Amino acid sequence: MSWCHPDKRTDNPHGRCCVFPFVYGGKTYNSCTKVAHHIFWCSLDKVYKGHWANCGLRCPPGKKTDNPHGRCCVFPFVYGGKKYKSCTTVAHHRLWCSLDKVYKGHWANCASPCKSLPCKNGGTCTMSGPDSFFCTCTDEFKGETCEKRLPCPSGKKTDNPHGRCCVFPFVYGGKKYESCTKVAHNRLWCSLDKIYKGHWANCVNPCTNNPCQNGGVCTVTGDDSYSCKCAEGYCGKSCEKAVEWKSEGCYKEHNRARKMVLGYKFATVQRKKRKIKEVFDICKVAAEKKGYKIFGIRNMKGCFTTSDGEVHNFKKYGTSSNCKVDYNGLGVGKKLANFVFTRL
Repeated sequence: MSWCHPDKRTDNPHGRCCVFPFVYGGKTYNSCTKVAHHIFWCSLDKVYKGHWANCGLRCPPGKKTDNPHGRCCVFPFVYGGKKYKSCTTVAHHRLWCSLDKVYKGHWANCASPCKSLPCKNGGTCTMSGPDSFFCTCTDEFKGETCEKRLPCPSGKKTDNPHGRCCVFPFVYGGKKYESCTKVAHNRLWCSLDKIYKGHWANCVNPCTNNPCQNGGVCTVTGDDSYSCKCAEGYCGKSCEKAVEWKSEGCYKEHNRARKMVLGYKFATVQRKKRKIKEVFDICKVAAEKKGYKIFGIRNMKGCFTTSDGEVHNFKKYGTSSNCKVDYNGLGVGKKLANFVFTRL
């Protein structure tokens, strides 16, 4: 195909060249045209007979141009008495090259792989070679062309339906914000642009959707963490479990304080005459508030637990018969006896 004049080169597999002028549809064409086709083409006969080809050949890397006939850069070329071995911006606002060895007025813009804006979602395109590029993506995207959205990093999560993240810092009303704000809104929000342009979203934190169940109160402990203060009768990370205490039975206690298994008194039931269920409920509520996993009722109205509230060997001194038990299986210990309750 090298025998074709540069203006007449085609992609015809047999090396045929454009014929100029040619007649198509009753009209004469002196150069390639896009009529009835999406790219430049030409007839291979003086009068179009159905034989045609796309204009131009594929230029080698580093020599591509926007010339409509597919002509390539010629290197080196001489312009203004100076030799150029690559594209230049001399006397032009962007890279260009000559289409002749010595400049004769025929030139074209050098084609860059970044010209078609291959980097998506605000990514920046940089040439890495004559025919290659790489994309520098924003914080929210990744991929060869920044086509994949990343989860928002900690502290930048929003309720935006498209997954967009907070941009920090951002400027709103002439003031810079380094974090979410309640200015002009009833809850925390942030801008989705460095300078507010009307695009915003509510900030999302671990407590936004109230993960604490059954009346639990949520507290943010970090960008992606929280803790729940559970209501009475519930436990678990999200207060999802009802607290169930198991009656373990009546066990002996040592008479010396430093050897007692349940030696820490954390509550006392007031008034002498109370039903066993009432005494149990008072000790139970007090134990749950403090997070204890074991307690024993001793001396009829005292609530006792281990030194750390965890379950230890409460059976150490053996079983006892010195307890009072009701029909529900709940009990209270008398002198030197604990009626023990545990929970998971």
